[in-house]
Amino acid sequence: MATATATAVPLLNPTPNLIPSPFPAPQIYRFSIPKENDAPIGIKMEQKLQRNIVICGIHEGTPFERSGARVGQEILMINGSVTNSPRTAAALIRSTPTPGIVTLVTADPTHSSLYKHITVSPTSVRWTLVREGTLLRLARVFAKASSTGLNEGDIVLAVQGRPVSTMDEVHRIVQAEQRDDVLLSFYVLDPTSLRDSIWRAVTQRIRASRYKELVGDTVTLRPIADTFEDRTDIFGVFIQQRLKARVVFDPDTYRMMDPWQYWSARYLNGRIEHESAMEYHRSSYKKVLAVMREYNRILEYNLRQLEELVCQECWRLSSGVAATVAEFATVEVDHNDDEDTIPLATATFY
Repeated sequence: MATATATAVPLLNPTPNLIPSPFPAPQIYRFSIPKENDAPIGIKMEQKLQRNIVICGIHEGTPFERSGARVGQEILMINGSVTNSPRTAAALIRSTPTPGIVTLVTADPTHSSLYKHITVSPTSVRWTLVREGTLLRLARVFAKASSTGLNEGDIVLAVQGRPVSTMDEVHRIVQAEQRDDVLLSFYVLDPTSLRDSIWRAVTQRIRASRYKELVGDTVTLRPIADTFEDRTDIFGVFIQQRLKARVVFDPDTYRMMDPWQYWSARYLNGRIEHESAMEYHRSSYKKVLAVMREYNRILEYNLRQLEELVCQECWRLSSGVAATVAEFATVEVDHNDDEDTIPLATATFY
């Protein structure tokens, strides 16, 4: 009699740890560089990943070399103005009166592209924090602060270089810095970068797992021209280049959700396209549901790791004792796909 043999199904483990430790929080520096004439002050800058400008070169024997700034530091402000464009930075330097002083605010490089520095004047910042577990999320950012780079949904990890896990800690730091001549530094996790990192991990794991049989090789996520009442962007999940369903990312939990679920949870009298809700009753919903579950599983795992890292660092500073660092399984994720590559701006001396 023939015996049936079971075929092993590859498991999606271990869950990839995509959160490098953000600590210790990078330090902030302020330099005053004399400008005695119209000659270049000796700085070479470039923009990486459409974020802050990075110092990539310093001329010898120039005022900038004598200032103490180092190659690799990020430029947060020039003469009190926030900029992330080398061209704008050059214009700010050239517009400094001669003789005069060029004021630079720089920071040590962040530990990952997931993290970013935001520097603002505390007297012009208006924002609202919400605590999610041990993480602090920016729930509202008003006009004066939004132009500086603070965005709703950013997870605040440190203020003025000090890790924070409660709203009281943030308010104490901010209240102590309520002066026009003091700059307030936020060190935050960018949820958009986290979303992109998780999505890359999801697609790579699908191609190498049992989900490949369900959804195929090609699964892409693209924004589509639909919005909800509170400006939540809607994305389309494309399988084999065909739109299978619409999804949204909850701004409070960062989870991937179908629009009907999001709408019904948030609005009692809201409106949604009828066909958008009905498409989730078709057979394609099973394929999208597999993708959504894998995305949310990786998201929740990594947010838990981030919570633990924040707790460890806050405890270490308050107690003066190094916390035991837990070891998590890590899976390498390829960040060099052609479609994800962002060219660097041309570096020029100013």
